[in-house]
Amino acid sequence: MKPRTTLDRSIILKARYRLLLVGGLMLFITLQPSAWAEQRWQLDLTHSHKAGRSIAGLDASDHHQQQAQLQAWYQNSISQWQVSFLADQGRSSTLTERLIINEAAFTDSTVHGDWLLGKKALSFSVSYGAKPLALFSQPLSQSLSAEPEQGYGLLIYSQFSDWHERSVLCYSDKVLQRQDYLPQKTERLSQGCGLRFYQLQEEQEWQLLGLFDQHQHWNLGLSALTTLGEAWVLHTEALWRQHSPVWQLQPFAPPIEQSQSSATILVGGTYATASGHQWIAEYWFDGRAWSNTQWHQLDQQRAQLESLTEPAKSQLQRAQTLVFNRAALRQHNLMLHWRYEANGWQPKLDLLLTDDAGWISTLGLQYKAPRAWLASVEWRQFKGDSATVYGQLPIQQQLFARLEYQF
Repeated sequence: MKPRTTLDRSIILKARYRLLLVGGLMLFITLQPSAWAEQRWQLDLTHSHKAGRSIAGLDASDHHQQQAQLQAWYQNSISQWQVSFLADQGRSSTLTERLIINEAAFTDSTVHGDWLLGKKALSFSVSYGAKPLALFSQPLSQSLSAEPEQGYGLLIYSQFSDWHERSVLCYSDKVLQRQDYLPQKTERLSQGCGLRFYQLQEEQEWQLLGLFDQHQHWNLGLSALTTLGEAWVLHTEALWRQHSPVWQLQPFAPPIEQSQSSATILVGGTYATASGHQWIAEYWFDGRAWSNTQWHQLDQQRAQLESLTEPAKSQLQRAQTLVFNRAALRQHNLMLHWRYEANGWQPKLDLLLTDDAGWISTLGLQYKAPRAWLASVEWRQFKGDSATVYGQLPIQQQLFARLEYQF
């Protein structure tokens, strides 16, 4: 057996401290039942399987991953505690090394406004696919891994009326960027403050959001939503970032990280019927993604991969890893979504189409029992020929199975 290093022991100790902290917090709240009008617990069990395809320079092996997430809510007339605790066991980590506090947040209502303090995943998005304004959570509809959402450290003060909401927020957290098919993970500390304004006016609602971040500097966002009759809802959403990190390719040399401004713009619509059918169509442009010219340059270099010698070969493989770890892969995207709800059953189909003729399909089925549990399964495929980005990913398909129980 391979001996544990000092780093391994440090990881295990941190995991045990987190376990003691969450356990102590839950015990403290549970032992005071008279102070809480409502207590609710939820257990989520998830299993995922990834089938890889052979891609030079990237990890394409198959692997399984299991996760167990326990959530607890404690609430009275003015306050609420939420704690989420995650155990994760995958190909490269043991159960002990992946015990984390996913969320731990406290909300309180006063005469003057509401407070939120703690670690929480929070989204201001009104869309289904790209979710540009999901600034404090990771959208799951396009996720290339089974990694669960992890909260940000947040301090938010909000004032409400019947028609609008004004919020001041500050955040500080380590932003984890990790994909299961990549051999590395990176962390950056993100800190900032900002303002949010939300307005509801009859059949329309809109919001403005401005944040100043330690790394991206100004982030300016807006969204609008309007209801047309009983069946149609139209929405739009946009976010502009003053500084976005991008990797610039060099001829057979290490890529250079640069910073540039970028914008993500989304428009879409939802049509729903009284019989339970729902259709969503969304188009978005993402300025963080590479242009066709940049992808073509990478393809030209990859064509010479086998004939290269070290260190040029390793440098090109590193460039591939960094490029496929980007938050956005293609600039032009079209998302089509259908779902149907009847008697607790909910089948769904997602199609994500890109401008290079690549696509991702997700077929899902969910069943919600009348009482306390929910079961779902999803099958996701990454398709396209060798000239498309999704056809070059070392993931061919993924399978997710999830069981949720509330008590």
